[in-house]
Amino acid sequence: MSRQRLLQLVTLMLYAGPLLAGMGGFGWIYVVAFAAIFLLWQVVLRPLDWPRDAAHWRGRDLQASALARVALLVLLVAVLFGIGRGIGGIVGFVPRVSSLAPLALSLMSIPLARLIEVREAPSVAPPAPEADHLAAATARADLLLQPVQDLPETTPPEAVAEHLRAIAAHVDPARLHEALLSRVRAGGAGPALVTALALQGSDAGLLAALPGGAGTAAFQALPDLPAPLALFARRAAAALAADPGLWWSLPSSDMLAARAAHVAGTEAEAALLTLMAATDRLAQRSAG
Repeated sequence: MSRQRLLQLVTLMLYAGPLLAGMGGFGWIYVVAFAAIFLLWQVVLRPLDWPRDAAHWRGRDLQASALARVALLVLLVAVLFGIGRGIGGIVGFVPRVSSLAPLALSLMSIPLARLIEVREAPSVAPPAPEADHLAAATARADLLLQPVQDLPETTPPEAVAEHLRAIAAHVDPARLHEALLSRVRAGGAGPALVTALALQGSDAGLLAALPGGAGTAAFQALPDLPAPLALFARRAAAALAADPGLWWSLPSSDMLAARAAHVAGTEAEAALLTLMAATDRLAQRSAG
């Protein structure tokens, strides 16, 4: 069975919990418990959507996005709970289950989903080197990025892509990704380096090779500039169309909507909204 199909089945377990609780006529207090489980699902499965550094949480945009996501989860659970009650009332069937069984059903979906992700990690990936070797490799990648930093502002994305391909022949893609993220996050990155992160963070091959949300990390690091955001969104949408399984590595729809609002009226807004629509479709398909 494919990874996507397994994830769909496990996601069904997550959603079945509040439905079963609703059918059982459990109290509405369970909505809070299930909302916490749904939130834990997102934290475990999409950790890069939730920065660990306290400094990142000081931004109002991130706080508003997190609150909106929590509110949506509560609403989703309440709707599922209500649907379960409706089904129970129409069918006239009240399942005799323990009050903990629906919670356990949803909660068990989290480790199972994580297990599927770890199990499906590419087997061709080289074994992880020692920590000092990793640091040395990242430093080497950072050194090779200096010529990209020095490129003029008018350098087209195609030329930047050529530089990335040349660098990738000498360093591991994961180390190159880390070096790009570090440079852009630190501030002062030139336009060509920002373009490089947009290119690499939306590359289908990289997203498939690196576990977790590599695309999300790149998207979060990109500044609110229309050109790199539009480039990222167009390439990510194309990668997603070719491989829907990459959905887990790309930013969530609420993150895309927040960025689209920052670049309203530009080509980036349209590209981000297109990617958001594709993400929403895959999310609904996975949930169904």
